[in-house]
Amino acid sequence: MTAPRIVTLLALSLVVSSCLAQDAGDRRDPDAISDEQRARIAIDALGDPAAYVRRSDGLLPPQGAAIYQLVMLGDGATPVLLELLHSESPEVQRGALQLIGELAPANALAPLTDILWTQHETRMRDSILRQMDKIDRAYAADVILSSLEKTPPNGPSDTRCQLLAGAGDARVIPHLRPFLTGEPYGRRRAAEMLARFGDADAVTVLIEMWEGLDRKADRHERGKISGTLSHSGDERAIPIALWTLRSSTHAISGSPLPREFGVRLVPHLLRGVRRAAPTYLEGLASAFKAVHDGKRQEGWAGVPPSPDHVDLYGRAFLDHRYATEPYRRFNPDAGLRMAIAQALASLGDAGRAYLRQGIRKPYAYYESLSALASYNDVEALHELAALAMDASYPHREAAVEAFALISWLWEDAAEPYWLALLRDDTIDVSSSAAGHIAVSRPTSAAALLTPLLQAEDPTVRETAQRMYTFYVERPGANPREGLDIRISTHRAEYGYADDITLAVELTNRGDLPMTIDTFLFDSAKYITDDFDLELILPDGERRTYPNHGGGPMRARTTDHVRTLAPGDRITTQIDVRCHCAPAMPGVYRAELSYGHPSQFSRDRSASPRMAPLVRSNRTEFQLATPSRAHVQGLVARLDIDGLTDESYPAIARTCRALADLRDPTTIAALTALARLPKHPRRVRNADLIRRDARKALAMFDTPGLAPVWIELLDDRTGLPAQQLGKLGDTRAIEPLRGRAFHSIGSGPGAVDGAAAVALSRLGDDSAMRFARRRAMAKMDPNDEATWHDGIEAFWVAMPGESVVDLLYHEHPGVRSAAVHAAQRDGHVAALAKALTDADVRIRRQAVTALTRRWGVSDDGEDEPAIRIDALRRALADAEPDIRRAAAIGLAEDGDDAGVSLLEDDRHARGQATRTRARYALLRLRQYR
Repeated sequence: MTAPRIVTLLALSLVVSSCLAQDAGDRRDPDAISDEQRARIAIDALGDPAAYVRRSDGLLPPQGAAIYQLVMLGDGATPVLLELLHSESPEVQRGALQLIGELAPANALAPLTDILWTQHETRMRDSILRQMDKIDRAYAADVILSSLEKTPPNGPSDTRCQLLAGAGDARVIPHLRPFLTGEPYGRRRAAEMLARFGDADAVTVLIEMWEGLDRKADRHERGKISGTLSHSGDERAIPIALWTLRSSTHAISGSPLPREFGVRLVPHLLRGVRRAAPTYLEGLASAFKAVHDGKRQEGWAGVPPSPDHVDLYGRAFLDHRYATEPYRRFNPDAGLRMAIAQALASLGDAGRAYLRQGIRKPYAYYESLSALASYNDVEALHELAALAMDASYPHREAAVEAFALISWLWEDAAEPYWLALLRDDTIDVSSSAAGHIAVSRPTSAAALLTPLLQAEDPTVRETAQRMYTFYVERPGANPREGLDIRISTHRAEYGYADDITLAVELTNRGDLPMTIDTFLFDSAKYITDDFDLELILPDGERRTYPNHGGGPMRARTTDHVRTLAPGDRITTQIDVRCHCAPAMPGVYRAELSYGHPSQFSRDRSASPRMAPLVRSNRTEFQLATPSRAHVQGLVARLDIDGLTDESYPAIARTCRALADLRDPTTIAALTALARLPKHPRRVRNADLIRRDARKALAMFDTPGLAPVWIELLDDRTGLPAQQLGKLGDTRAIEPLRGRAFHSIGSGPGAVDGAAAVALSRLGDDSAMRFARRRAMAKMDPNDEATWHDGIEAFWVAMPGESVVDLLYHEHPGVRSAAVHAAQRDGHVAALAKALTDADVRIRRQAVTALTRRWGVSDDGEDEPAIRIDALRRALADAEPDIRRAAAIGLAEDGDDAGVSLLEDDRHARGQATRTRARYALLRLRQYR
């Protein structure tokens, strides 16, 4: 392969392609080399067969930098790749074809077609067709059909048939149907491909094959056929999918059947009772959730239960053959009954009639009671109360539990029942009543607590007295607000290896008794979850303990709580090194806080981070610089020659200490450990040792480490690339390009994200632009499932680009990526903007991100107001599900702007809608 030949090809094409290469990104290159030089670099690297040898040592494939040059050439890369196709090396030819498909130059289609017609090797022809299909599926389909007319397929596994069938092109059907009567393998393969087009004959063939397979020995093959049939849209596939539920829970819920048939699937699901195997029953429950709630059905919300099926649901709900003994709430059969009960609760009075029968069944009473409570009306209240008070009813405790769920909705009507139950000696409802008072905050709390104050059990009386103080005498008062916390250290300065003890003094300065968890006092090694120890390191980093990711969490204790009367004081201490192991010399600041409000309300909200109830004073202590001998002792522990199978725990602790110490004299030892061979002899956990050493090395911003990180670019993680981006050394540009593009055409084929970001920080946006171009080609505006590539490609903004800029992009997949990025970064204003998007899918994502329980953090000064205002505006959205989500999100924040919508939903037909509305209204009530 000669240079003149390359230059000739380039002369014919690069003049035209130079104006077509805009999609490749900014053509400005710091190296400013010519297109001909780029072509030579690519030919030299990619024309070497040795470059395609897969090696197990993890080194980067050398073609990465050459692929970068092809990307910069844009459509001008086509003649270079075509030239490589003339190589005598099959590896080079195969690599060039894969690159054509990945780079997708539009001007390659015509030359590839010409090569296809003159190519006699089947494997090469198939590869050409696959790459053409990646570039332009419609063009490739026309070429394939022309090829099939000239040369009929020799079997259904012919690549041409597979490509057409995979694209859903119905023009392949006439070419597949002749194989339905051929040899067994070809017959099955043709039937599988035709079934996806809904071909009735193909479905018949597959059913016959399924029936001919042994139920046990061929269970796997039967499952594969069942999965294929579920995509056919043929109703005959449903009984087979039902049979598959015996071994595969999601044979129906994970298939297109729920979306295809909707409520028409229900009669099949309840037509007859199979053996009550747990997997089968769990699969049925999952199928009902898929049909009615859209679970496991991407982009589909399900359909409500049909009144025409109420008797089917009712008979199945009461059928004992769907139950397994012993009856327990969390068994698979209980999950099925709950799904059916929820469907019945969505079918009005007809469904309620069956639920009333279910309360007398030993296997269905719990689901019946819960479903009856979901009606939220006074009729259900009276009915549940009557069951709770009926001494002959065997499940009174469950009835009380269901009654408590809705008694706060009808406070006046519920009070006489509560009082009667509290005075009933045949049942103990003290815990249920206490829970009702704590959660619902009824105005009749005094009357309800009076019987508990007179209880014989001293524990009940003590609890009632505390509740009486909190909910009646001092409503809203929190006795813990009177807690005073004082902390101090024994010395102002500590030696590097000295023990550090934090003295803690807790005083009740309020006028109410308070209870304190005893975990803190039993051992200095432990901190209870009610307390947070915050340490601010010398470099400003904040660390909070207890850290449940590692380190002690709980202490053994002999009792549960201690009560502090007003004026009482207790002391304890915390061993700081048991939690933090300080290793960074300098001044540390410590603070102990108690009681986030979420710890008392059981609020799991992700947004915002609530302030603690009480903070201590802040104390400081100085950690001395370690001696040179101590540092040398730490370095000695990293000796590679002394590594054994038991070395890792000690190595991990040492690396963490050196990361905090950041002593430049330790860099050499960490570098040596970071370069540990991938398969050293007799050393277990070598990968973990190498990882911890590299993480410690990343704490140093020394420019001289750039060559080390370049050498470590073969690491599977993005850490070396990230460090090179931070250091700003231009020597890293070429290696980073190789890292960014090394997998294009081999392996997953995606641009390396960390390397692309690092290049962008160094002034080279080529990798990020290429990744975005690839993502745009793959994302279908109408198919939300294809947007994942866009989320990755647009996850990081380009220089000068903001998240808000992406929200104006014409492609919904890009706007979806902007919503994800805004949620990650806590960009509340951007999410508020997304909530006005014309695409309902984007608005759904935005309203989910803005809701309190699962949403974005809004710790900024103005962000809470922005978020609340956006959710209020969403109450007028045209989509009911967005309005509901906004109303629930507002209720989570104590805002009653959506209360009228929630009140309407409380009486909606759908059980799930009523239940969500009830819990949101209860949340609002708790804010009062």
